[in-house]
Amino acid sequence: MVYPRSSRIRAIAPQPPRPPAELCASCLEDFSSVRAFDRHRVGCHDVLWSIERKDGRRCLDADEMRAAGMALGARGRWEIAAEAERARERFAA
Repeated sequence: MVYPRSSRIRAIAPQPPRPPAELCASCLEDFSSVRAFDRHRVGCHDVLWSIERKDGRRCLDADEMRAAGMALGARGRWEIAAEAERARERFAA
């Protein structure tokens, strides 16, 4: 979609969705950083999770991510809450 050049019209035109920052191909959740993405993947790299192999590689669910100190940010991306707060404080100063 091509948007008109007028800033008045552009302000009311629908904005295209933001591209994902760090999209997980397994669970389709989006993350604000590689560190947050890595934190949500747990288990051994050698095997996939299954009923027989509970130590296999898998994604954390939303409750597990919250328990690990992660939160959904304003843009709908999972972030590490403590790191995001420190960044906000640094940029606010």
